[in-house]
Amino acid sequence: MTGYGRGEFATDKKIYIAEIKSVNSKYLEMSVRLPVHLQQFEMEIRDLVKNSIKRGKVSIQISETTLSGLPILLEIDDDNIKFVAARLKEIAQCAGISNTIELRDLLYYSEKVTNNNTELQQQALRNLIKVLECALEQFQKMRIQEGKHIYEQFLVCLDNIQSEVSFLSEVSKDLPDFYRNQLLTKLNEAGLSQELIDPNRLVLEVSLLVEKQDIQEELTRLHSHIQQFRSTLDDTNPVGKKLQFLLQEMLREVTTIASKSSNLAMTNSTLRIREIIEMLREQVQNVE
Repeated sequence: MTGYGRGEFATDKKIYIAEIKSVNSKYLEMSVRLPVHLQQFEMEIRDLVKNSIKRGKVSIQISETTLSGLPILLEIDDDNIKFVAARLKEIAQCAGISNTIELRDLLYYSEKVTNNNTELQQQALRNLIKVLECALEQFQKMRIQEGKHIYEQFLVCLDNIQSEVSFLSEVSKDLPDFYRNQLLTKLNEAGLSQELIDPNRLVLEVSLLVEKQDIQEELTRLHSHIQQFRSTLDDTNPVGKKLQFLLQEMLREVTTIASKSSNLAMTNSTLRIREIIEMLREQVQNVE
Protein backbone atom coordinates (compact mmCIF):
# COMPACT_ATOMS: atom_id res chain seq x y z
CA MET A 1 0.00 0.00 0.00
CA THR A 2 1.31 3.46 -0.84
CA GLY A 3 2.22 5.79 1.98
CA TYR A 4 4.75 8.21 3.41
CA GLY A 5 5.83 9.04 6.93
CA ARG A 6 8.50 11.25 8.44
CA GLY A 7 9.71 11.35 12.03
CA GLU A 8 12.18 13.52 13.89
CA PHE A 9 13.69 13.01 17.32
CA ALA A 10 16.30 15.19 19.04
CA THR A 11 18.59 14.54 21.99
CA ASP A 12 20.84 17.08 23.68
CA LYS A 13 23.56 16.38 21.09
CA LYS A 14 21.99 14.81 18.01
CA ILE A 15 19.01 14.91 15.68
CA TYR A 16 17.55 11.73 14.19
CA ILE A 17 15.34 11.87 11.09
CA ALA A 18 13.47 8.85 9.70
CA GLU A 19 11.57 8.62 6.42
CA ILE A 20 9.36 5.74 5.30
CA LYS A 21 8.03 5.40 1.75
CA SER A 22 5.92 2.58 0.37
CA VAL A 23 4.51 1.67 -3.04
CA ASN A 24 2.30 -1.22 -4.12
CA SER A 25 3.65 -4.76 -4.02
CA LYS A 26 2.08 -8.19 -3.53
CA TYR A 27 4.62 -8.97 -0.82
CA LEU A 28 6.71 -7.08 1.72
CA GLU A 29 9.96 -5.85 0.21
CA MET A 30 12.12 -3.69 2.43
CA SER A 31 15.24 -1.61 1.89
CA VAL A 32 16.95 0.07 4.86
CA ARG A 33 19.53 2.86 4.73
CA LEU A 34 21.35 3.73 7.94
CA PRO A 35 24.50 5.66 8.83
CA VAL A 36 27.55 3.37 8.71
CA HIS A 37 28.04 3.24 12.47
CA LEU A 38 24.35 2.34 12.98
CA GLN A 39 24.07 -0.42 10.40
CA GLN A 40 24.48 -3.03 13.11
CA PHE A 41 20.86 -2.28 14.09
CA GLU A 42 19.34 -3.04 10.69
CA MET A 43 17.65 -6.26 11.84
CA GLU A 44 15.99 -4.49 14.78
CA ILE A 45 14.70 -1.83 12.37
CA ARG A 46 13.35 -4.46 9.97
CA ASP A 47 11.57 -6.33 12.77
CA LEU A 48 9.89 -3.16 14.01
CA VAL A 49 8.63 -2.28 10.52
CA LYS A 50 7.36 -5.83 9.90
CA ASN A 51 5.11 -5.50 12.93
CA SER A 52 3.35 -2.52 11.31
CA ILE A 53 3.53 -3.17 7.55
CA LYS A 54 2.60 -6.47 5.90
CA ARG A 55 2.67 -5.62 2.18
CA GLY A 56 4.39 -3.09 -0.05
CA LYS A 57 7.78 -2.12 -1.39
CA VAL A 58 9.04 -0.17 1.61
CA SER A 59 12.02 2.16 1.73
CA ILE A 60 13.37 3.26 5.14
CA GLN A 61 16.03 5.91 5.54
CA ILE A 62 17.35 7.16 8.88
CA SER A 63 19.93 9.89 9.25
CA GLU A 64 21.81 11.16 12.30
CA THR A 65 23.22 14.68 12.50
CA THR A 66 24.62 17.05 15.05
CA LEU A 67 22.46 19.92 16.31
CA SER A 68 24.13 22.12 13.72
CA GLY A 69 22.96 19.77 10.97
CA LEU A 70 26.31 18.18 10.16
CA PRO A 71 26.26 14.43 9.52
CA ILE A 72 27.94 12.12 12.02
CA LEU A 73 30.32 9.89 10.13
CA LEU A 74 31.97 7.98 12.98
CA GLU A 75 31.55 7.63 16.72
CA ILE A 76 35.23 7.65 17.70
CA ASP A 77 36.46 6.08 20.92
CA ASP A 78 39.55 7.99 22.08
CA ASP A 79 41.09 5.01 23.85
CA ASN A 80 40.59 2.77 20.82
CA ILE A 81 42.16 5.18 18.39
CA LYS A 82 45.15 5.70 20.68
CA PHE A 83 45.59 1.94 20.93
CA VAL A 84 45.44 1.50 17.13
CA ALA A 85 47.94 4.35 16.60
CA ALA A 86 50.36 2.87 19.15
CA ARG A 87 50.02 -0.60 17.62
CA LEU A 88 50.72 0.76 14.12
CA LYS A 89 53.86 2.44 15.41
CA GLU A 90 55.03 -0.85 16.97
CA ILE A 91 54.42 -2.65 13.68
CA ALA A 92 56.37 0.02 11.77
CA GLN A 93 59.31 -0.30 14.19
CA CYS A 94 59.31 -4.10 13.95
CA ALA A 95 59.28 -3.89 10.16
CA GLY A 96 61.95 -1.23 10.10
CA ILE A 97 59.68 1.29 8.42
CA SER A 98 60.22 4.93 9.23
CA ASN A 99 57.02 6.25 7.62
CA THR A 100 54.84 8.23 9.99
CA ILE A 101 51.25 7.22 10.63
CA GLU A 102 48.69 9.24 8.65
CA LEU A 103 44.98 9.76 9.06
CA ARG A 104 44.11 7.36 6.25
CA ASP A 105 45.98 4.61 8.15
CA LEU A 106 43.72 5.08 11.15
CA LEU A 107 40.55 5.30 9.02
CA TYR A 108 41.46 1.99 7.44
CA TYR A 109 40.81 0.50 10.86
CA SER A 110 37.59 2.48 11.37
CA GLU A 111 35.82 -0.59 12.75
CA LYS A 112 38.41 -0.71 15.54
CA VAL A 113 38.35 2.95 16.47
CA THR A 114 34.57 3.41 16.68
CA ASN A 115 32.92 3.62 20.05
CA ASN A 116 31.83 0.18 21.21
CA ASN A 117 30.47 1.24 24.56
CA THR A 118 27.47 -1.04 25.19
CA GLU A 119 25.38 1.58 26.97
CA LEU A 120 25.98 4.13 24.18
CA GLN A 121 25.01 1.54 21.57
CA GLN A 122 21.81 0.67 23.40
CA GLN A 123 20.97 4.36 23.70
CA ALA A 124 21.55 4.78 19.96
CA LEU A 125 19.19 1.88 19.30
CA ARG A 126 16.53 3.40 21.56
CA ASN A 127 16.86 6.69 19.66
CA LEU A 128 16.46 4.88 16.33
CA ILE A 129 13.33 3.13 17.56
CA LYS A 130 11.82 6.39 18.81
CA VAL A 131 12.34 8.24 15.55
CA LEU A 132 11.15 5.26 13.51
CA GLU A 133 7.99 4.98 15.62
CA CYS A 134 7.28 8.65 14.92
CA ALA A 135 7.63 8.04 11.17
CA LEU A 136 5.48 4.89 11.35
CA GLU A 137 2.73 6.76 13.18
CA GLN A 138 2.55 9.38 10.44
CA PHE A 139 2.80 6.65 7.80
CA GLN A 140 -0.15 4.77 9.30
CA LYS A 141 -2.29 7.91 9.47
CA MET A 142 -1.76 8.49 5.76
CA ARG A 143 -2.62 4.87 4.95
CA ILE A 144 -5.80 5.00 7.05
CA GLN A 145 -6.93 8.12 5.20
CA GLU A 146 -6.21 6.51 1.84
CA GLY A 147 -7.85 3.28 3.00
CA LYS A 148 -11.14 5.06 3.72
CA HIS A 149 -11.18 6.43 0.18
CA ILE A 150 -10.42 2.99 -1.31
CA TYR A 151 -13.12 1.42 0.90
CA GLU A 152 -15.75 3.77 -0.52
CA GLN A 153 -14.59 3.03 -4.07
CA PHE A 154 -14.87 -0.70 -3.41
CA LEU A 155 -18.47 -0.36 -2.20
CA VAL A 156 -19.47 1.58 -5.31
CA CYS A 157 -17.86 -1.05 -7.57
CA LEU A 158 -19.56 -3.90 -5.69
CA ASP A 159 -22.93 -2.16 -6.02
CA ASN A 160 -22.37 -1.86 -9.77
CA ILE A 161 -21.47 -5.53 -10.08
CA GLN A 162 -24.52 -6.52 -8.04
CA SER A 163 -26.68 -4.42 -10.33
CA GLU A 164 -25.33 -6.29 -13.36
CA VAL A 165 -25.86 -9.64 -11.62
CA SER A 166 -29.52 -8.72 -10.99
CA PHE A 167 -29.85 -7.74 -14.65
CA LEU A 168 -28.40 -11.06 -15.82
CA SER A 169 -30.71 -12.93 -13.47
CA GLU A 170 -33.76 -11.19 -14.98
CA VAL A 171 -32.59 -11.71 -18.55
CA SER A 172 -31.95 -15.41 -17.93
CA LYS A 173 -35.62 -15.85 -17.01
CA ASP A 174 -36.56 -14.97 -20.59
CA LEU A 175 -34.22 -17.54 -22.14
CA PRO A 176 -36.92 -20.18 -22.87
CA ASP A 177 -38.94 -17.71 -24.95
CA PHE A 178 -35.75 -16.41 -26.56
CA TYR A 179 -34.63 -19.88 -27.67
CA ARG A 180 -38.14 -20.87 -28.79
CA ASN A 181 -38.44 -17.80 -31.01
CA GLN A 182 -34.89 -18.31 -32.28
CA LEU A 183 -35.62 -21.92 -33.27
CA LEU A 184 -38.90 -21.00 -34.97
CA THR A 185 -37.19 -18.24 -36.90
CA LYS A 186 -34.48 -20.59 -38.17
CA LEU A 187 -37.06 -23.23 -39.14
CA ASN A 188 -39.08 -20.66 -41.02
CA GLU A 189 -35.93 -19.46 -42.78
CA ALA A 190 -35.33 -23.09 -43.77
CA GLY A 191 -38.80 -23.18 -45.38
CA LEU A 192 -40.51 -25.38 -42.81
CA SER A 193 -44.06 -24.52 -41.93
CA GLN A 194 -44.81 -24.11 -38.23
CA GLU A 195 -47.70 -26.60 -38.63
CA LEU A 196 -45.18 -29.31 -39.45
CA ILE A 197 -43.17 -28.77 -36.28
CA ASP A 198 -43.75 -31.24 -33.45
CA PRO A 199 -44.59 -29.11 -30.37
CA ASN A 200 -43.14 -31.74 -28.03
CA ARG A 201 -39.88 -31.84 -29.95
CA LEU A 202 -39.74 -28.05 -29.90
CA VAL A 203 -40.17 -28.02 -26.12
CA LEU A 204 -37.45 -30.65 -25.79
CA GLU A 205 -34.98 -28.69 -27.94
CA VAL A 206 -35.69 -25.48 -26.05
CA SER A 207 -35.22 -27.27 -22.72
CA LEU A 208 -31.88 -28.65 -23.85
CA LEU A 209 -30.68 -25.22 -24.93
CA VAL A 210 -31.85 -23.61 -21.70
CA GLU A 211 -30.12 -26.28 -19.64
CA LYS A 212 -26.91 -25.88 -21.61
CA GLN A 213 -26.93 -22.12 -21.27
CA ASP A 214 -28.19 -21.98 -17.68
CA ILE A 215 -26.19 -19.46 -15.60
CA GLN A 216 -28.03 -19.64 -12.27
CA GLU A 217 -25.23 -21.54 -10.51
CA GLU A 218 -22.65 -19.02 -11.69
CA LEU A 219 -24.86 -16.11 -10.63
CA THR A 220 -25.38 -17.66 -7.19
CA ARG A 221 -21.63 -18.12 -6.67
CA LEU A 222 -20.94 -14.62 -7.98
CA HIS A 223 -23.47 -13.17 -5.55
CA SER A 224 -21.82 -15.13 -2.72
CA HIS A 225 -18.36 -13.81 -3.67
CA ILE A 226 -19.70 -10.25 -3.62
CA GLN A 227 -21.08 -10.73 -0.11
CA GLN A 228 -17.80 -12.28 1.08
CA PHE A 229 -15.91 -9.35 -0.41
CA ARG A 230 -18.11 -6.90 1.50
CA SER A 231 -17.69 -8.71 4.82
CA THR A 232 -13.92 -9.06 4.28
CA LEU A 233 -13.60 -5.29 3.85
CA ASP A 234 -14.73 -4.85 7.45
CA ASP A 235 -12.17 -7.32 8.80
CA THR A 236 -9.54 -5.69 11.01
CA ASN A 237 -6.85 -8.19 9.95
CA PRO A 238 -4.78 -7.92 6.73
CA VAL A 239 -7.18 -8.86 3.91
CA GLY A 240 -5.37 -7.95 0.69
CA LYS A 241 -4.57 -11.52 -0.37
CA LYS A 242 -8.08 -12.75 0.44
CA LEU A 243 -9.60 -9.95 -1.63
CA GLN A 244 -7.34 -10.88 -4.52
CA PHE A 245 -8.53 -14.48 -4.31
CA LEU A 246 -12.20 -13.44 -4.27
CA LEU A 247 -11.71 -11.24 -7.34
CA GLN A 248 -10.04 -14.14 -9.11
CA GLU A 249 -13.05 -16.34 -8.35
CA MET A 250 -15.48 -13.62 -9.42
CA LEU A 251 -13.65 -13.27 -12.73
CA ARG A 252 -13.84 -17.04 -13.20
CA GLU A 253 -17.64 -17.02 -12.80
CA VAL A 254 -18.08 -14.04 -15.12
CA THR A 255 -15.93 -15.72 -17.78
CA THR A 256 -18.15 -18.80 -17.62
CA ILE A 257 -21.31 -16.67 -17.87
CA ALA A 258 -19.84 -14.85 -20.87
CA SER A 259 -19.16 -18.16 -22.63
CA LYS A 260 -22.84 -19.08 -22.14
CA SER A 261 -24.23 -15.69 -23.16
CA SER A 262 -26.75 -16.06 -25.94
CA ASN A 263 -27.61 -12.45 -26.67
CA LEU A 264 -25.93 -9.09 -26.93
CA ALA A 265 -27.41 -7.71 -23.71
CA MET A 266 -25.92 -10.54 -21.64
CA THR A 267 -22.56 -10.25 -23.38
CA ASN A 268 -22.38 -6.50 -22.75
CA SER A 269 -23.30 -7.02 -19.11
CA THR A 270 -20.49 -9.53 -18.58
CA LEU A 271 -18.06 -7.12 -20.25
CA ARG A 272 -19.07 -4.38 -17.83
CA ILE A 273 -18.55 -6.71 -14.87
CA ARG A 274 -15.11 -7.71 -16.16
CA GLU A 275 -14.11 -4.05 -16.44
CA ILE A 276 -15.18 -3.38 -12.86
CA ILE A 277 -13.31 -6.45 -11.59
CA GLU A 278 -10.14 -5.34 -13.40
CA MET A 279 -10.45 -1.94 -11.69
CA LEU A 280 -10.81 -3.68 -8.34
CA ARG A 281 -7.80 -5.91 -9.02
CA GLU A 282 -5.63 -2.84 -9.61
CA GLN A 283 -6.93 -1.07 -6.54
CA VAL A 284 -6.69 -4.11 -4.24
CA GLN A 285 -2.89 -3.89 -4.62
CA ASN A 286 -3.20 -0.91 -2.26
CA VAL A 287 -4.79 -3.04 0.45
CA GLU A 288 -2.69 -4.69 3.12
